[in-house]
Amino acid sequence: MRQKHILPIIIGILLCAGSAAIFASGNVEIRNEQFRAIDLNTAEMDVIIDSYNELQGKISLELQKINEDLLSARRSGDLEGYRHAYGRLLTLSSYALSKDETDMLLARILAEEEPLKKDHATWLYETSTYYRPTLSMEYSENGDSWRYSYTQQIRSMPGSDIKLPDTSSVRIGPNRTGILAGWGLTPHTIDYGPGTTIKMPYTDQTLYAIWRNRVVFSDSVTGTEVMHEDVDNGVVVEVPLLTAPDDTYRFAHWYDPVNRISVAEESYAVQGNGALFEAKWKQLSVEKVNTLFYDADHLPVKTQISVGFSLHNGGNTDLIGLVATLSSDSPYVTILDKTISIRSLPAGTYGTNNSSSPSKTETHIIGQANTFRFVIDADTPSKTVLPFSMTINDRDGETWTYEFSLLTK
Repeated sequence: MRQKHILPIIIGILLCAGSAAIFASGNVEIRNEQFRAIDLNTAEMDVIIDSYNELQGKISLELQKINEDLLSARRSGDLEGYRHAYGRLLTLSSYALSKDETDMLLARILAEEEPLKKDHATWLYETSTYYRPTLSMEYSENGDSWRYSYTQQIRSMPGSDIKLPDTSSVRIGPNRTGILAGWGLTPHTIDYGPGTTIKMPYTDQTLYAIWRNRVVFSDSVTGTEVMHEDVDNGVVVEVPLLTAPDDTYRFAHWYDPVNRISVAEESYAVQGNGALFEAKWKQLSVEKVNTLFYDADHLPVKTQISVGFSLHNGGNTDLIGLVATLSSDSPYVTILDKTISIRSLPAGTYGTNNSSSPSKTETHIIGQANTFRFVIDADTPSKTVLPFSMTINDRDGETWTYEFSLLTK
Protein backbone atom coordinates (compact mmCIF):
# COMPACT_ATOMS: atom_id res chain seq x y z
CA MET A 1 0.00 0.00 0.00
CA ARG A 2 2.87 2.44 0.77
CA GLN A 3 4.15 2.23 -2.83
CA LYS A 4 0.85 3.62 -4.16
CA HIS A 5 1.62 7.03 -2.54
CA ILE A 6 5.14 7.49 -4.01
CA LEU A 7 4.13 8.54 -7.52
CA PRO A 8 1.65 11.25 -6.43
CA ILE A 9 4.27 12.67 -4.06
CA ILE A 10 6.93 12.83 -6.80
CA ILE A 11 4.47 14.43 -9.21
CA GLY A 12 3.53 16.98 -6.56
CA ILE A 13 7.18 17.86 -5.95
CA LEU A 14 7.83 18.33 -9.67
CA LEU A 15 4.73 20.52 -10.06
CA CYS A 16 5.80 22.68 -7.12
CA ALA A 17 9.34 23.06 -8.53
CA GLY A 18 7.96 24.01 -11.95
CA SER A 19 5.57 26.51 -10.40
CA ALA A 20 8.43 28.06 -8.40
CA ALA A 21 10.51 28.50 -11.57
CA ILE A 22 7.60 30.12 -13.40
CA PHE A 23 6.89 32.34 -10.40
CA ALA A 24 10.56 33.40 -10.19
CA SER A 25 10.63 34.27 -13.88
CA GLY A 26 7.34 36.13 -13.55
CA ASN A 27 8.73 38.08 -10.60
CA VAL A 28 11.63 39.30 -12.74
CA GLU A 29 9.28 40.47 -15.48
CA ILE A 30 7.00 42.17 -12.96
CA ARG A 31 9.92 43.95 -11.31
CA ASN A 32 11.24 45.03 -14.71
CA GLU A 33 7.83 46.42 -15.69
CA GLN A 34 7.60 48.25 -12.37
CA PHE A 35 11.03 49.82 -12.84
CA ARG A 36 10.35 50.80 -16.46
CA ALA A 37 7.14 52.48 -15.32
CA ILE A 38 9.14 54.93 -13.19
CA ASP A 39 9.78 58.36 -14.70
CA LEU A 40 13.57 58.66 -14.40
CA ASN A 41 13.32 62.43 -14.89
CA THR A 42 11.04 63.17 -11.95
CA ALA A 43 11.05 60.25 -9.49
CA GLU A 44 13.13 60.47 -6.32
CA MET A 45 16.61 59.00 -6.82
CA ASP A 46 16.20 56.73 -3.81
CA VAL A 47 13.00 55.32 -5.31
CA ILE A 48 14.77 54.67 -8.62
CA ILE A 49 17.76 53.05 -6.95
CA ASP A 50 15.66 50.86 -4.63
CA SER A 51 13.46 49.70 -7.50
CA TYR A 52 16.40 48.81 -9.72
CA ASN A 53 18.24 47.07 -6.86
CA GLU A 54 15.16 44.91 -6.28
CA LEU A 55 15.12 44.08 -9.99
CA GLN A 56 18.81 43.16 -9.81
CA GLY A 57 18.12 40.83 -6.89
CA LYS A 58 15.45 39.00 -8.86
CA ILE A 59 17.72 38.87 -11.90
CA SER A 60 20.48 37.27 -9.82
CA LEU A 61 18.15 34.51 -8.62
CA GLU A 62 16.85 33.88 -12.13
CA LEU A 63 20.37 33.90 -13.55
CA GLN A 64 21.42 31.20 -11.13
CA LYS A 65 18.48 29.04 -12.25
CA ILE A 66 19.27 29.64 -15.94
CA ASN A 67 22.92 28.65 -15.45
CA GLU A 68 21.79 25.42 -13.81
CA ASP A 69 19.44 24.72 -16.72
CA LEU A 70 22.17 25.46 -19.27
CA LEU A 71 24.56 23.08 -17.53
CA SER A 72 21.90 20.38 -17.25
CA ALA A 73 20.91 20.72 -20.90
CA ARG A 74 24.54 20.59 -22.03
CA ARG A 75 25.21 17.44 -20.01
CA SER A 76 22.10 15.64 -21.27
CA GLY A 77 22.43 16.83 -24.87
CA ASP A 78 19.01 18.58 -24.70
CA LEU A 79 19.45 21.10 -27.53
CA GLU A 80 15.90 22.47 -27.25
CA GLY A 81 16.26 22.94 -23.49
CA TYR A 82 19.60 24.70 -24.02
CA ARG A 83 18.08 27.09 -26.58
CA HIS A 84 15.19 27.85 -24.27
CA ALA A 85 17.50 28.63 -21.33
CA TYR A 86 19.75 30.75 -23.54
CA GLY A 87 16.72 32.71 -24.72
CA ARG A 88 15.81 33.45 -21.11
CA LEU A 89 19.40 34.64 -20.60
CA LEU A 90 19.10 37.07 -23.51
CA THR A 91 15.84 38.37 -22.07
CA LEU A 92 17.53 39.02 -18.73
CA SER A 93 20.33 40.96 -20.43
CA SER A 94 17.75 43.31 -21.93
CA TYR A 95 16.67 44.35 -18.43
CA ALA A 96 19.99 46.14 -17.81
CA LEU A 97 20.18 49.94 -17.81
CA SER A 98 20.37 51.27 -21.35
CA LYS A 99 22.73 54.03 -22.47
CA ASP A 100 19.86 56.53 -22.64
CA GLU A 101 18.71 55.59 -19.13
CA THR A 102 22.29 55.86 -17.87
CA ASP A 103 22.77 59.31 -19.39
CA MET A 104 19.44 60.46 -17.97
CA LEU A 105 20.39 59.34 -14.46
CA LEU A 106 23.89 60.79 -14.75
CA ALA A 107 22.48 64.21 -15.63
CA ARG A 108 20.40 64.14 -12.45
CA ILE A 109 23.32 62.91 -10.32
CA LEU A 110 25.62 65.69 -11.54
CA ALA A 111 23.09 68.26 -10.34
CA GLU A 112 23.26 66.92 -6.78
CA GLU A 113 25.48 68.12 -3.95
CA GLU A 114 28.23 66.13 -2.27
CA PRO A 115 28.36 63.61 -0.69
CA LEU A 116 25.11 62.46 -2.33
CA LYS A 117 26.58 63.02 -5.78
CA LYS A 118 29.50 60.65 -5.12
CA ASP A 119 27.25 57.99 -3.55
CA HIS A 120 24.82 57.99 -6.46
CA ALA A 121 27.62 58.13 -9.05
CA THR A 122 29.25 55.12 -7.38
CA TRP A 123 25.97 53.22 -7.61
CA LEU A 124 25.62 54.09 -11.30
CA TYR A 125 29.24 53.05 -11.97
CA GLU A 126 28.66 49.68 -10.30
CA THR A 127 25.28 49.19 -11.99
CA SER A 128 25.58 50.39 -15.59
CA THR A 129 28.18 49.21 -18.08
CA TYR A 130 27.64 52.47 -19.98
CA TYR A 131 29.01 54.66 -17.18
CA ARG A 132 32.80 54.55 -17.38
CA PRO A 133 34.23 58.08 -17.07
CA THR A 134 37.63 58.48 -18.72
CA LEU A 135 40.47 60.80 -17.75
CA SER A 136 42.73 61.43 -20.75
CA MET A 137 46.17 63.01 -20.45
CA GLU A 138 47.64 64.56 -23.56
CA TYR A 139 51.42 64.65 -23.96
CA SER A 140 51.92 66.74 -27.07
CA GLU A 141 54.61 69.09 -28.35
CA ASN A 142 55.79 70.35 -31.74
CA GLY A 143 59.18 71.42 -33.06
CA ASP A 144 60.50 72.68 -36.38
CA SER A 145 61.22 69.19 -37.65
CA TRP A 146 59.53 66.89 -35.13
CA ARG A 147 56.23 66.20 -33.38
CA TYR A 148 55.49 64.14 -30.28
CA SER A 149 51.95 63.14 -29.35
CA TYR A 150 50.74 60.57 -26.83
CA THR A 151 47.53 60.07 -24.86
CA GLN A 152 47.23 58.13 -21.62
CA GLN A 153 43.74 57.16 -20.49
CA ILE A 154 42.52 56.15 -17.04
CA ARG A 155 39.12 54.65 -16.27
CA SER A 156 38.27 54.40 -12.60
CA MET A 157 35.52 54.80 -10.03
CA PRO A 158 34.34 58.45 -9.95
CA GLY A 159 35.72 60.20 -6.87
CA SER A 160 38.59 57.73 -6.44
CA ASP A 161 42.17 59.00 -6.06
CA ILE A 162 44.20 59.39 -9.25
CA LYS A 163 47.89 60.34 -9.22
CA LEU A 164 48.88 62.39 -12.23
CA PRO A 165 52.20 61.62 -13.97
CA ASP A 166 55.23 63.55 -12.74
CA THR A 167 58.45 64.47 -14.50
CA SER A 168 59.98 61.04 -13.88
CA SER A 169 57.17 59.18 -15.65
CA VAL A 170 56.93 61.41 -18.73
CA ARG A 171 59.87 60.34 -20.85
CA ILE A 172 59.94 63.04 -23.51
CA GLY A 173 63.37 64.55 -24.17
CA PRO A 174 63.48 67.75 -22.03
CA ASN A 175 66.01 69.29 -24.43
CA ARG A 176 63.10 69.47 -26.89
CA THR A 177 60.07 70.04 -24.69
CA GLY A 178 61.48 71.45 -21.47
CA ILE A 179 60.36 70.10 -18.09
CA LEU A 180 56.77 69.13 -17.26
CA ALA A 181 55.40 72.09 -15.30
CA GLY A 182 51.94 70.70 -14.65
CA TRP A 183 48.58 69.69 -16.05
CA GLY A 184 45.82 71.96 -17.29
CA LEU A 185 42.20 71.77 -18.36
CA THR A 186 43.38 74.04 -21.17
CA PRO A 187 46.75 73.73 -22.97
CA HIS A 188 48.15 76.95 -21.45
CA THR A 189 47.04 77.17 -17.80
CA ILE A 190 48.35 74.91 -15.02
CA ASP A 191 45.59 73.52 -12.80
CA TYR A 192 47.51 70.65 -11.17
CA GLY A 193 51.20 70.15 -10.42
CA PRO A 194 53.16 67.09 -11.62
CA GLY A 195 52.45 64.06 -9.45
CA THR A 196 49.40 65.68 -7.82
CA THR A 197 46.68 63.34 -6.56
CA ILE A 198 43.22 64.35 -7.79
CA LYS A 199 39.76 62.84 -7.64
CA MET A 200 38.55 60.90 -10.65
CA PRO A 201 36.05 63.17 -12.43
CA TYR A 202 32.39 62.28 -12.94
CA THR A 203 32.53 62.75 -16.71
CA ASP A 204 35.12 62.33 -19.46
CA GLN A 205 37.87 64.93 -19.05
CA THR A 206 41.17 65.73 -20.77
CA LEU A 207 44.25 67.21 -19.07
CA TYR A 208 47.02 68.77 -21.14
CA ALA A 209 50.72 68.54 -20.32
CA ILE A 210 52.27 72.01 -19.97
CA TRP A 211 56.02 72.42 -20.43
CA ARG A 212 58.49 75.08 -19.25
CA ASN A 213 62.13 75.72 -20.22
CA ARG A 214 63.92 74.47 -17.12
CA VAL A 215 67.02 72.68 -15.92
CA VAL A 216 66.38 70.61 -12.80
CA PHE A 217 68.94 68.92 -10.55
CA SER A 218 67.26 66.38 -8.25
CA ASP A 219 68.87 64.11 -5.64
CA SER A 220 66.84 61.60 -3.63
CA VAL A 221 69.79 60.73 -1.35
CA THR A 222 70.39 64.19 0.12
CA GLY A 223 66.97 65.62 -0.70
CA THR A 224 68.53 68.33 -2.87
CA GLU A 225 66.47 69.88 -5.67
CA VAL A 226 67.63 72.92 -7.62
CA MET A 227 65.64 74.39 -10.51
CA HIS A 228 66.78 76.95 -13.06
CA GLU A 229 63.70 78.56 -14.63
CA ASP A 230 63.15 80.00 -18.12
CA VAL A 231 66.55 78.98 -19.46
CA ASP A 232 67.48 79.28 -23.12
CA ASN A 233 69.80 77.21 -25.25
CA GLY A 234 73.44 77.96 -24.42
CA VAL A 235 72.80 79.61 -21.04
CA VAL A 236 75.33 78.44 -18.42
CA VAL A 237 73.82 77.36 -15.08
CA GLU A 238 75.51 76.41 -11.81
CA VAL A 239 75.59 72.74 -10.88
CA PRO A 240 74.82 71.94 -7.20
CA LEU A 241 77.64 70.67 -5.00
CA LEU A 242 76.56 67.66 -2.93
CA THR A 243 77.91 66.32 0.37
CA ALA A 244 77.84 62.56 0.92
CA PRO A 245 75.62 61.49 3.84
CA ASP A 246 78.32 59.13 5.19
CA ASP A 247 81.66 57.59 4.22
CA THR A 248 80.06 54.69 2.33
CA TYR A 249 78.77 57.05 -0.41
CA ARG A 250 80.71 58.35 -3.41
CA PHE A 251 79.13 60.93 -5.71
CA ALA A 252 79.48 59.79 -9.33
CA HIS A 253 77.86 62.45 -11.53
CA TRP A 254 74.62 64.13 -12.56
CA TYR A 255 72.77 62.24 -15.27
CA ASP A 256 69.81 63.02 -17.54
CA PRO A 257 68.56 59.52 -18.52
CA VAL A 258 66.34 60.75 -21.37
CA ASN A 259 68.89 62.99 -23.07
CA ARG A 260 71.74 60.70 -21.92
CA ILE A 261 73.81 63.65 -20.72
CA SER A 262 76.31 63.26 -17.90
CA VAL A 263 77.64 66.26 -15.94
CA ALA A 264 80.43 66.17 -13.36
CA GLU A 265 81.59 69.80 -13.65
CA GLU A 266 80.52 72.85 -11.64
CA SER A 267 78.53 74.36 -14.52
CA TYR A 268 76.36 73.23 -17.40
CA ALA A 269 75.59 74.93 -20.73
CA VAL A 270 71.90 74.36 -21.49
CA GLN A 271 71.18 72.28 -24.57
CA GLY A 272 67.79 73.00 -26.15
CA ASN A 273 64.88 73.69 -23.80
CA GLY A 274 66.19 72.02 -20.65
CA ALA A 275 67.27 68.91 -18.83
CA LEU A 276 66.33 66.81 -15.81
CA PHE A 277 69.42 65.60 -13.95
CA GLU A 278 69.42 62.91 -11.28
CA ALA A 279 72.34 62.56 -8.87
CA LYS A 280 74.09 59.23 -9.27
CA TRP A 281 75.69 57.82 -6.13
CA LYS A 282 77.91 54.84 -5.55
CA GLN A 283 77.41 53.25 -2.16
CA LEU A 284 79.00 50.09 -0.86
CA SER A 285 78.71 48.52 2.57
CA VAL A 286 80.20 45.32 3.91
CA GLU A 287 77.30 43.57 5.60
CA LYS A 288 79.19 40.68 7.12
CA VAL A 289 82.58 38.88 7.22
CA ASN A 290 82.71 35.18 8.04
CA THR A 291 85.44 32.61 8.53
CA LEU A 292 84.36 29.37 6.91
CA PHE A 293 84.03 26.24 9.08
CA TYR A 294 85.75 27.86 12.09
CA ASP A 295 84.44 30.15 14.81
CA ALA A 296 85.80 33.67 14.21
CA ASP A 297 86.52 33.97 17.95
CA HIS A 298 88.13 30.56 18.25
CA LEU A 299 90.51 30.13 15.30
CA PRO A 300 93.13 27.35 15.18
CA VAL A 301 96.79 27.90 14.38
CA LYS A 302 98.76 26.13 11.63
CA THR A 303 95.59 25.76 9.52
CA GLN A 304 94.58 27.39 6.25
CA ILE A 305 91.51 29.48 7.02
CA SER A 306 89.13 30.88 4.41
CA VAL A 307 87.23 34.14 4.79
CA GLY A 308 84.16 35.25 2.81
CA PHE A 309 82.02 38.37 2.98
CA SER A 310 78.72 39.86 1.81
CA LEU A 311 78.25 43.27 0.19
CA HIS A 312 75.35 45.63 -0.44
CA ASN A 313 75.14 48.25 -3.17
CA GLY A 314 72.83 50.83 -1.61
CA GLY A 315 73.45 53.41 -4.31
CA ASN A 316 71.52 54.17 -7.49
CA THR A 317 74.22 53.21 -9.98
CA ASP A 318 75.93 49.89 -10.68
CA LEU A 319 79.31 49.00 -9.17
CA ILE A 320 81.50 47.46 -11.86
CA GLY A 321 84.83 45.66 -11.72
CA LEU A 322 85.02 45.26 -7.94
CA VAL A 323 88.30 43.97 -6.52
CA ALA A 324 88.78 43.20 -2.81
CA THR A 325 92.18 43.10 -1.09
CA LEU A 326 92.90 41.75 2.40
CA SER A 327 95.78 42.91 4.63
CA SER A 328 96.81 42.54 8.27
CA ASP A 329 99.35 44.25 10.54
CA SER A 330 99.59 41.17 12.75
CA PRO A 331 103.02 39.46 12.73
CA TYR A 332 101.25 36.15 13.33
CA VAL A 333 99.28 36.17 10.08
CA THR A 334 100.47 35.00 6.67
CA ILE A 335 97.99 35.79 3.90
CA LEU A 336 97.99 33.29 1.04
CA ASP A 337 95.20 34.65 -1.20
CA LYS A 338 94.82 38.35 -0.58
CA THR A 339 93.08 39.59 -3.76
CA ILE A 340 89.61 38.62 -5.00
CA SER A 341 87.79 39.79 -8.10
CA ILE A 342 84.03 40.14 -7.59
CA ARG A 343 81.19 40.18 -10.06
CA SER A 344 79.61 43.55 -10.74
CA LEU A 345 76.97 44.56 -8.22
CA PRO A 346 73.88 46.32 -9.67
CA ALA A 347 72.23 49.17 -7.76
CA GLY A 348 70.11 48.01 -4.83
CA THR A 349 71.41 44.44 -4.72
CA TYR A 350 73.40 42.15 -2.44
CA GLY A 351 76.21 39.77 -3.30
CA THR A 352 78.92 37.68 -1.69
CA ASN A 353 82.53 37.06 -2.62
CA ASN A 354 81.50 34.01 -4.65
CA SER A 355 77.77 34.35 -5.36
CA SER A 356 76.79 33.46 -8.93
CA SER A 357 74.33 36.35 -9.27
CA PRO A 358 73.19 39.41 -7.27
CA SER A 359 70.10 39.26 -5.09
CA LYS A 360 67.52 41.70 -3.74
CA THR A 361 68.02 40.24 -0.26
CA GLU A 362 71.15 39.41 1.68
CA THR A 363 72.50 35.92 0.92
CA HIS A 364 74.51 33.49 3.03
CA ILE A 365 78.30 33.31 2.80
CA ILE A 366 79.10 29.74 1.74
CA GLY A 367 81.79 27.80 -0.11
CA GLN A 368 85.58 28.14 -0.19
CA ALA A 369 85.75 29.25 -3.83
CA ASN A 370 87.06 32.78 -4.41
CA THR A 371 87.82 33.47 -0.74
CA PHE A 372 90.69 35.07 1.16
CA ARG A 373 93.01 32.50 2.76
CA PHE A 374 95.51 32.92 5.56
CA VAL A 375 97.49 30.90 8.15
CA ILE A 376 98.07 31.77 11.80
CA ASP A 377 101.59 31.01 13.10
CA ALA A 378 102.01 28.08 15.47
CA ASP A 379 103.55 30.24 18.24
CA THR A 380 100.61 32.66 18.37
CA PRO A 381 99.45 33.15 21.99
CA SER A 382 95.98 32.01 22.92
CA LYS A 383 93.17 34.63 22.65
CA THR A 384 95.27 36.86 20.39
CA VAL A 385 93.31 39.55 18.53
CA LEU A 386 94.19 39.56 14.84
CA PRO A 387 93.38 42.87 13.05
CA PHE A 388 92.44 42.82 9.36
CA SER A 389 91.66 45.46 6.77
CA MET A 390 89.69 44.80 3.60
CA THR A 391 89.88 47.33 0.76
CA ILE A 392 87.44 47.24 -2.15
CA ASN A 393 87.99 49.18 -5.38
CA ASP A 394 85.79 49.59 -8.43
CA ARG A 395 86.99 50.08 -12.00
CA ASP A 396 86.83 53.89 -11.62
CA GLY A 397 89.25 53.85 -8.69
CA GLU A 398 86.73 54.49 -5.89
CA THR A 399 87.82 52.83 -2.65
CA TRP A 400 85.97 51.49 0.39
CA THR A 401 87.76 50.14 3.48
CA TYR A 402 86.37 47.78 6.11
CA GLU A 403 88.21 46.93 9.36
CA PHE A 404 87.52 43.76 11.35
CA SER A 405 89.31 41.47 13.78
CA LEU A 406 89.43 37.76 14.54
CA LEU A 407 90.51 35.84 17.63
CA THR A 408 92.64 32.72 18.16
CA LYS A 409 91.77 29.84 20.45
